[in-house]
Amino acid sequence: MNPTANPVVSPVIALATWLSLLPLGALLEGRAHLVEAALLVTVVGIIGALGALLGLGRGGTYALQVVGGVAMLVWRGLMLGPGDTGFLGTFRALVQEGSATIAASAPPLDATNGVVFLILALTALVQLVLELLVNVLEQPAWSFAPLALGYVVAGIAASEELTVPTFAVVAGSYVLLLLVATGIGEGHRAARASRSGAFHLTRAGLALLLTVGGVAGAAAVQPLLPMGSKQPWQDTQSGPIQLGDPTVALNENLRRPEDVPMFSYTTSTGAPSYFRTVAMPDLTNDGVRLIPMTLRNFGLSGAYSAPGVPLEVEVQMRAVPSEYLPVPFAVDDFSADGVWSYDPETLAVVATGADRQQQTVNLRYTASSTVPSPSPEELDAAEAGQGVDPITTVVPDVDPRVAELTRQVVEGAGTAGQKAQRIQSFLRGDDFEYSLDAPQTATLDVVSSFLLEDRYGYCIHFAAGMMTMARIEGIPSRMAIGFNSGTQQEDGSFLVTSHNMHAWPELYFEGLGWVAFEPTPAVASPPSYTDADPTGPSAPEPSPSPSPSPTNQSESPEDDPQVPVPPTTRPVPGAGDDAAWVLPTVLGLLGLALVAAAPLAIRTAQARWRLRPGQGPAELAAGAWREVRATFVDTDRDWPDGSPGPASRAVAGSVPEPELLRGIALAVERATFSREPVDPTALPDQVQRLRRALYADAPWWARWWPRSLWGR
Repeated sequence: MNPTANPVVSPVIALATWLSLLPLGALLEGRAHLVEAALLVTVVGIIGALGALLGLGRGGTYALQVVGGVAMLVWRGLMLGPGDTGFLGTFRALVQEGSATIAASAPPLDATNGVVFLILALTALVQLVLELLVNVLEQPAWSFAPLALGYVVAGIAASEELTVPTFAVVAGSYVLLLLVATGIGEGHRAARASRSGAFHLTRAGLALLLTVGGVAGAAAVQPLLPMGSKQPWQDTQSGPIQLGDPTVALNENLRRPEDVPMFSYTTSTGAPSYFRTVAMPDLTNDGVRLIPMTLRNFGLSGAYSAPGVPLEVEVQMRAVPSEYLPVPFAVDDFSADGVWSYDPETLAVVATGADRQQQTVNLRYTASSTVPSPSPEELDAAEAGQGVDPITTVVPDVDPRVAELTRQVVEGAGTAGQKAQRIQSFLRGDDFEYSLDAPQTATLDVVSSFLLEDRYGYCIHFAAGMMTMARIEGIPSRMAIGFNSGTQQEDGSFLVTSHNMHAWPELYFEGLGWVAFEPTPAVASPPSYTDADPTGPSAPEPSPSPSPSPTNQSESPEDDPQVPVPPTTRPVPGAGDDAAWVLPTVLGLLGLALVAAAPLAIRTAQARWRLRPGQGPAELAAGAWREVRATFVDTDRDWPDGSPGPASRAVAGSVPEPELLRGIALAVERATFSREPVDPTALPDQVQRLRRALYADAPWWARWWPRSLWGR
C-alpha cells in the first residue's frame, strides 16, 4: 500500500460526486443546488490533491478533507440560514425548512435555502465516503454505492423522469473513478515501456465496453424490473402548450340538435358526479380564457392537498375525440391507455401522445379523486384563500354598476363563504332565466349586460357572472368546463350526453381549497353544502340532463354531485398505490446486487474453508497451497507446474512480497513431507497476507470475477 495517494484521484472523486447529483434535477426547480455543490466538492478535491502532492499520509489528508468539507458546509449554512436565530438555530431552521418543503411538496420542488443545504450535506457525505473508500481503504469498486445514491433517491421519487442518459452519467463517473484509482499513470503490472501503451489502451477499451454494456443493460432491463403499475403519463415531453378553447366545444354540444352519448360511468358511492375536463382562470374583457399549461408527468397524487371525500369512478368513453380526460375534481390518480400529462395548477389531464386527439375514442379508464365537500358550517366560516395563481384574482375593467350590484347582493354577509353563497342564490333567483338564445361568448360587456339588464343566458354566463362578482369581493375564482352528472340508467350506471356539457365556477377558500358552485338554475340544485335556493324547491338535487330549450327546467331529481359526506382529510400522498412499486423495486435491486456479489461471496467462503482451523498439518498445507494457486489465477498471474519450492522461486519476480511466498512454500513442504511434527498454524495468516498483496496489485474486477471458479 502506497502511504500517499495519487494526486489525480481526489479531483476525479470531486467530479464524480458532482455528476452523481445530476439525477436530482428531476426533483428540483433550477440549478442552484449544482452551483453550491460545485464549490463544496472543488474545495475538498483541492485539499486531497495538495495533500498527495505534499506527501501527506492518506489518513492525514483525509482528516484535512473532513475538516475542509465541514467548514464549507458550516459557512454555506450560515450564509443560507435566517441569521437571527443563533449559530445552532440557523442550522436547525435550515433543516426544518428543507424537510418541511420536501414533505409537503410534489416534485419538482422549489430549491429553497433549506433544500439546498440538505443537498449540500448529502454532497459532503457522498464525497467524504468516496474518499474513504478510494483513497484511505483502497476499495474503489465499492464506490458505486455512494455514487448511485442520488440516482436511487430520484428513482424512488420520480422514476418516470429518469432516462438512460442519466444513468450513463452515473455509470461513466464510476468507470472513470475506477480507471484513475486503479493505476492510470502507473502502468500496473504492464509498466514496461514496451507494454504500457497497449496496457492502457486495453484498459480504456475495457472501460468503454463496460460503460456501453452497463447503459445498454439498464435500457434492456428497466422495462422488466418490478416497478409497479405503469403510470399512464410516462414517456412524454413536459413543457408549456396551448390547447384549444373548450368553450367552443361547449357551445357546439349544447346547440347540437341530437343528444349524442359521450360516456357512461359508475362511482364507488353509487351517487352521480360532475366530470371536469379543464379550468379556465383568465378573466379578461374578451371573456374567460385558458392560459398556457406547464404539463407534468409525475407527482399527481401529491399535487393538491385540500380536504375532501374519496371517490373512485370507472368510465367508458364512446367514439368521442377529446384532448382532455374527463375526471372528477380533484383527481389523485388514474389508469388509462395512451400518453397523458397533467397541469399542476388546475389538475386538468391532457393527452400528449402522438395521436392525442384520438386517445379518448372508446377509451375505458378508472380514476380516483378527492372531491371537495365542506360542511355548511365550514363554508359559512371560510375566508378567501391565499397563495394561488394571482391571475385568479384579477378583476378587469368591469362596469361600476356591477360592483355596486355585488355590494348589494353580499350586504350583511360576514365571511367570504357567506358572500359566495349570497352570489349563487342571487343568480339562481327568479330574475334570471336559462336560455340558449344568449350570445355564445362571455365577454365583459356580455356578462355586464347579463347581470344588469338582460338576465338570461346559459351556463357560461352564469359561471362567468359568479366569477366576476366573487373576484370583486376578493375571492379567487375560475371557470370549470366539463359535464354534469348525466342520467342514471337501469343498471345503476350514469349516461352523460353532449347536452350534459356544462360550465360552473370554482372559488378558492382558506383551508377548503377550490370549491364548486352551481349558479345555473336549469341544470342542478345548489350543492348540499351551500344555502338552498331562496325561491326554488329546497330538496331537489342535480337534474341529470337539462333540456337545451330556453326556459324549461328539468324536474328529475338526482343525488348531489358533490357527494355530501362529512369531509375527511385527504389521504397522505405515497401511502397507497403511488408507493406500491417502491418495495418490489428495492427488492429487485437487492436481488441484482446479490447476483453480482455471488462470485465474490463464493470465492471468499472457499478461501476461508481451505484455511479453516482444526485441520491436520498435511490437510491445512494442501488447502493453503491450493488457495495460493487460486489467488494467482484470480489475479491473472502465470502459475508454473512443480512442487511448492520450485514454483515459488519461478514466480518470485512477479509478486509484491516474494519472501512471503517462499516462506509459505517452505511451510507447505515441511508440513507435507517432513517426518517430524510441524506446526502449520501460521499458514492461514501468511496466505491471507499474500492474498491481500496480490489483489492490491491486480485489476479491480479480480475479486468480483474470480477466474479460479471457472477453471483456467
